[in-house]
Amino acid sequence: MDPDGDPLTYQISVLFGPSGAVLPKGLTLSGTTISGAPTEAGVWQITALVDDGRGGNSVNFEFYLRVVPNSPPAIVNANTPQLVSVGAPVDYDATQNGTTFKDPDGDALSYSLALRGNPQGLTVLGTRIQGTLNAIGAVEAIITANDGYGGVTEDAFLIAAPAAPPSAPPVLPSTTYLYQDEELPLPYVFSLSSQSQIPLWDTQPPDNRTTDAGATLGRVLFYDKRLSITNTLSCASCHQQRYGFASPQQFNTGVLGIPLKRNTMALANARYNINRAWFSDMRVRDDLRNLIFMPIDDHDELGMALYSIETKLQNTSFYPPLFAAAFGTPDITRPRIAAALAQFVQALISYRSKSDLANNPMTNVPANPAAVFTAQEMQGLQIYSDHCSLCHELHANTNVWQANNGLDAIPTDPGTLDPALQQNGALGVFRAASLRN
Repeated sequence: MDPDGDPLTYQISVLFGPSGAVLPKGLTLSGTTISGAPTEAGVWQITALVDDGRGGNSVNFEFYLRVVPNSPPAIVNANTPQLVSVGAPVDYDATQNGTTFKDPDGDALSYSLALRGNPQGLTVLGTRIQGTLNAIGAVEAIITANDGYGGVTEDAFLIAAPAAPPSAPPVLPSTTYLYQDEELPLPYVFSLSSQSQIPLWDTQPPDNRTTDAGATLGRVLFYDKRLSITNTLSCASCHQQRYGFASPQQFNTGVLGIPLKRNTMALANARYNINRAWFSDMRVRDDLRNLIFMPIDDHDELGMALYSIETKLQNTSFYPPLFAAAFGTPDITRPRIAAALAQFVQALISYRSKSDLANNPMTNVPANPAAVFTAQEMQGLQIYSDHCSLCHELHANTNVWQANNGLDAIPTDPGTLDPALQQNGALGVFRAASLRN
């Protein structure tokens, strides 16, 4: 305010900021007005020169403009799987009356909703899913919240019409199969690795070594279609025993019917792993238990995310006794499910091939391949030893190295994203597959 009532003029300028003496990106200055939507965070010092036009003393005043990062919407009430009957009407609000998301900054949210997979009679109207599922199967619903300032968050859930779960309990052998290492006639190098991890890099953890009861439970779980939200798929649907626990298809499909991104891994000798890293891109480390629920929960695979698999298994007559035999009590928990399935995968060892007779003697004596192999097979062994064993270790024929598999000149699948496992930062690096079976 001018004491003489003189009109005042203003000159606004930026003294400093993260990018120098300029306003934040997204803001503009027109006269005395700073406007726009900033797209960078930081603190800017701004000065204003005020002059009355009469040659008197001009006045400076300064202030700080602080721009904090925009916080995206947060999921505070995630949608849970919606189970319906075939032909039953569906009318579901994916925002749950506006409670699915909350914006930390108080911004007003707008929404978009999409379905993924075969909609099977379902349609989208605003934020509602309506219609009927006309067949057994699942559809993924994706509700997206947008705060208008670059903050976007998605919540995805399944709407499924499951089949009736299998009615008959599993038929177990009258005499339990032997899974425990100490009960098996293992070649020396396999037996030694079971005790000391090397030379095959046995990854069995001390607190979850394979037991007969644990692997028996794991085997039942492995073949049980209850592990999918639709009761139509099991682990064995993709990891097929008759194909070496792999698949003859390039890409299998899960409960959504959408082809998966990678080929199904063979499981023979999976426990022998120098990097303790699983999946083709080695995204799971240290312990097989850590990978078990990734395919079970994945919407594209078995789709059990946020669904109470414990309750589902508890509602059977046979699982509580199997859990009691494996773990001492009938309690069914996710960690126990993971432990049992991991024990079954650990039990899928292959050590009775002609190659084992040649390279893996039962005792600690030198191998004598020439006594087992033909001359042509001996030539093949020499080629294998010179060129293949760098990645596929000679004794268990499993992975001891990871590399670009040469599938694409310019990799479209990045492979491992772990810098410690990439080769000099290269893309398209995958773990070597087991050659067993």
